[in-house]
Amino acid sequence: MEQAREAAQAVSEFFQGNPLQTYVGQKIEQATDANHPTENWSLIMEVCDLICSREDGPKEAIRAIKKRLQLNMGKNNTAVLYTLTLLEACVKNCGLRFHRVVAQKDFIQELIRLIGTKYDPPLLIQEKVLGLIRTWADTFRGIPELNELSIAYDELVAKGVQFPSAEEMQSDAPIITPKPSVIPAPRAIVANVNNSALLTCYRVSDEQLAKLRSELDVVNGNLAVFREMLSELNPGNEAPDDWALLQELHSTCNEMQKRIIELIQQISNDDVTRELLVLNDELNTVFDKYERYVQNRESASSERDAGTALIDFSDATSANQTATEAHSATAVGFSDSTTNSSSTLYPV
Repeated sequence: MEQAREAAQAVSEFFQGNPLQTYVGQKIEQATDANHPTENWSLIMEVCDLICSREDGPKEAIRAIKKRLQLNMGKNNTAVLYTLTLLEACVKNCGLRFHRVVAQKDFIQELIRLIGTKYDPPLLIQEKVLGLIRTWADTFRGIPELNELSIAYDELVAKGVQFPSAEEMQSDAPIITPKPSVIPAPRAIVANVNNSALLTCYRVSDEQLAKLRSELDVVNGNLAVFREMLSELNPGNEAPDDWALLQELHSTCNEMQKRIIELIQQISNDDVTRELLVLNDELNTVFDKYERYVQNRESASSERDAGTALIDFSDATSANQTATEAHSATAVGFSDSTTNSSSTLYPV
């Protein structure tokens, strides 16, 4: 089975090339170099920026991460840990496009294989991998396109795999990654969510909980306005100010969702976690609706452009026809005159 996988990978690399030789792959290799004395967050965030800015960034990155892990497992534990930290940072910072490739079954199974008997990794790497799987399963549970993560987690639990407890995972200093520099922080429509308050609520006190719920009301307010505008506006026929506001709401809600996902990974209050997961689902739903709205808007714009072109062509054709008819009338008159003249000169 293992030989078949390796053969399939060799065939894939033959057609697609070595993933570490792409620009993204080279940056990932630099960021996870074992010669760094500690995690190089400048390079890690550069990779996150790169993934966000390229159409195929997530796919290129996940192939390179997989290759990097395969090459170093059992040989260079430092490079493996740096690569896992990079992977964690990408999930936190690169959005749904990256979540989709992480949640693919073959990648999840690759992660699980890395902590199997073949490589016999140290406990630190085993706990890091299992901790990531558990965190992602909890975070994305209930999101259909990401459900392979929770399925894999549930299967491992059923097999008796021991995962780090929530307390053990929280005992480590949480990794709060800086925001990608290519994504400016948008202005909130209703009000800004206090990011620092969200990011420090690991064990929520009553005061923090009250503050958090107040900030979640802000998120819900933005979400309600966003949803209402998408329902009421006519794609392509909205006022310029409405379109600008709609784009601002999309940007703001997108930024808020990033904070929510970070909070889900860090908070220990089950009731709040469930509320956040529901809110995350609602945001995903409204983002899908926004994408459809944008597509319909572009289609309406294309149809208008095509209609304008047809009208112009029709007008030009009509004008040409008029000119042709006028010319024909003149020609007929001349012919008649010639005929009449001929008839006069040469009577039959």
